[in-house]
Amino acid sequence: MKKIFILAVAIIMFPIVNNAFFSKTLLAKNQPNFQVVIEIDEPIAFWNDETIVLSEEKTAVPKLIDGQTFVPISLIEEVFQFDVSRPEQTVNIEYNNEKITYSLDNDKAIINGEEISLASVPMIYQGIIYIPLRQTMDLMKCNTYYYDGIILVDSQNIEPTEEDIKKYIVKFAETSLGIKLANGSLNRWQLASNLVDKVLSFHHMPSKNINIGKFKDEILIPEEARKQSKYAIAWQLLNLDAENSFRPFKKIEKAELKGVFDKFSILLDSKPGEYETVSLDENCSSKIKNDLLPILSDAAKNSNLNYFISIYDFATNTHIDFNGNSPFYPASLIKTLYLYTYLEQVENGVLTLDKTHTLSQTDKYASGTKVTGTGSLQYQKNGTKHSYKDLLSLMTSISDNVAANIIMDTIGADCINETAKKYGMDNTRVNRKFYEVASPLSPNSTTARDLNKPLILLENRYVKDSFAQLGIGFMEKTVNKNRIGRSLPETIKIANKTGTISRLGGDMALIYYPDREPIAISMVFERKPSRGFNAGQMELEIGRLAKKIVDYFGQHKNPDLFINGEKIQENIKLRYIEDIPHINITGIDRLSNLDKNKAVIINGNEYCSLPDIREQSGYGFDIVKGSFVHLYSLY
Repeated sequence: MKKIFILAVAIIMFPIVNNAFFSKTLLAKNQPNFQVVIEIDEPIAFWNDETIVLSEEKTAVPKLIDGQTFVPISLIEEVFQFDVSRPEQTVNIEYNNEKITYSLDNDKAIINGEEISLASVPMIYQGIIYIPLRQTMDLMKCNTYYYDGIILVDSQNIEPTEEDIKKYIVKFAETSLGIKLANGSLNRWQLASNLVDKVLSFHHMPSKNINIGKFKDEILIPEEARKQSKYAIAWQLLNLDAENSFRPFKKIEKAELKGVFDKFSILLDSKPGEYETVSLDENCSSKIKNDLLPILSDAAKNSNLNYFISIYDFATNTHIDFNGNSPFYPASLIKTLYLYTYLEQVENGVLTLDKTHTLSQTDKYASGTKVTGTGSLQYQKNGTKHSYKDLLSLMTSISDNVAANIIMDTIGADCINETAKKYGMDNTRVNRKFYEVASPLSPNSTTARDLNKPLILLENRYVKDSFAQLGIGFMEKTVNKNRIGRSLPETIKIANKTGTISRLGGDMALIYYPDREPIAISMVFERKPSRGFNAGQMELEIGRLAKKIVDYFGQHKNPDLFINGEKIQENIKLRYIEDIPHINITGIDRLSNLDKNKAVIINGNEYCSLPDIREQSGYGFDIVKGSFVHLYSLY
């Protein structure tokens, strides 16, 4: 059982006496008249105004479980001063000639020798025996009063006044924050968050976004405390410094804390004024969409072609679609799905890259139709041997149709379609080989949004890094760079796959910047009814619009990394994998304690998710408009 010690004076006024263990001789056992005050999740209690610290860690503390207050049995014994014994699987409690016998996880109890039914059942919670507080106090003929997490138990059934409640709000805040102060772990944003929430709750004021004017470092305040910090400034609980900075991670000093509590008490006595409210800033994803959609719309409006476009930004997890879910025949663009599916089957041990295929006459036909179009295998001699790695390269880099059909036969259409379905490509269906015009099956179909998915799967390493790099490398070697890549500067690298038939053409690409995470673009342009199709015009329009898209994202660099308000690294790589934000932690000493087995490896860099960093290192996180990532200590 954890020891309990007593503080005879307010913690912020005098230092804590370490190891001052609680002595039962200090408090009269079975005191006829007592008042105990506790707070949910706080390791502090007050017995007849004496301050008792239950533990410096939040372990055996009052808990709200399924809407009811439960307390550890040690608190009943040491704070309430009731007689407690613990025969196996039972708890006996005695006070003032009343005796309860609880059985753990049993809805019956014995009160003064008579069996009764219980509304709430004692339990083992996190390895500690917890009993229901109100029920226990009712059986002991004591009264229990509740006020926003503060619970007062009085043996004389004297209902607390508003002044009593205010007094204990201040005492709990002084004591809990005083402990943090003594440990050197109390900073300005934590103080603002704690005290402002208590004032808002006491006066039943809604928590709003308030407009008090900009100050230098407001964006570095953790998101959950940003509103409270602005209230703290407006109410003059805390002040900006001479440089107009809040300094949210500056440690509070004892003299400053005393002045803050003087103002805090005044705010409880007199309800503070209301302030002008402001709406939340538009989030980054909405801004990107609002910026880009008019550009796409204007380009499509002035064209003789129908546009099908999907864009994905790895840095903000933003999808922008223009006719992105409208179906069309995918032509050779579907080969990226073949490529990804094959690599996944290799990773699963079903297929290999080194196995050799011997070219035959059968490979050069699809249901009786000669396979022509792009590629070189149609001209090679039967009996020529190629590894499947070479076939994947030919299918991708020069869009070889014979190679694509061999790959499809090897994987199977069902496997390709199952992969598409697994990853949410709900509008994609592969039925036919290339040039299988005599097939009774429906033609292949997809959408721009679905086409983008294999690019995202490869770049976010849904297959391991070496396989993903291999597939992207094939696309980097794609011969035709005259569409998305035609007007891009040399500093921008692309990995792409083109597709063309008589009525439409398109390109899909991963776009790599030197100073931000990549984007993925799929663009398909189709002739409008009663209009001709000009491949040159299609390529020109794709190139012109792609340049605008690439330039737009190029304005938004990688964010900077801050830890506890201190800039640690500029240009940190941030991307979303399975909709979860990850950052590149390679070379960041402050994060060297992380479990690297959970990292996603991308080109040799370790990307760890921010939730994993929070779990393993105790850091909360903010991502602010893509401009920085901020990690801050939660404890």
